[in-house]
Amino acid sequence: MKKRKRPVRIMQQSSIWLTIYADIITNLTLFFLMSYAFTRMDESKRTNIQSALTSMVSKDAAMTDRAQRILKQIQEQEAVSKLDSEKEKLDKLAKLEVNDKMIRILLTSPVLFETGKVEITKETALGLDEIAKSLKALPNKVVVEGHTDNIPLKAGRYTTNWELSIARAVSVIDYFTKVKGMSSEKFIVAGYGEFRPLYPNDTPENRAQNRRIEINVIR
Repeated sequence: MKKRKRPVRIMQQSSIWLTIYADIITNLTLFFLMSYAFTRMDESKRTNIQSALTSMVSKDAAMTDRAQRILKQIQEQEAVSKLDSEKEKLDKLAKLEVNDKMIRILLTSPVLFETGKVEITKETALGLDEIAKSLKALPNKVVVEGHTDNIPLKAGRYTTNWELSIARAVSVIDYFTKVKGMSSEKFIVAGYGEFRPLYPNDTPENRAQNRRIEINVIR
């Protein structure tokens, strides 16, 4: 009885591993030859090659770093443009300031919070919705600051303006993270009480401006 010949196609497939193995052996051989040649060079040649390799790596790292900075600048500019485009919606609630260090959003409306409370009002929530659209795309850290006027608290859950300012900043961060689904890791909370006023606390209008939330995007 004649033996059946194994199909050529199957024999070719079974020898593929030999090709891969040969490639690996060749690469290893070249690596060891280069390593040996490197050890036989004099000190000055070795130093020159090391310097050249280090320079190439440094240039690649510098280019990568520059590309990341440019990308972040583009993202920041897009965020500012989005906020500008929503200016009419935010005018009653927020002011936008941009400089080299940060993008600052000041929430200064008298109806940000009810007196002595930390719950976000419906009007404030609408403004935060628009701001969240711009902040979501940014990888930057965001510092949310709470500020109050200088009127002492008489009753309620919070005994000092410091506590109240921190709790209000936390409420804003909670809204961004729990309602708008933003990452908690990007936020930093700060509370300054009455100690960083924008205006003297000598009129009801000035005190209203000092009762504010600042959202600072670190550039």
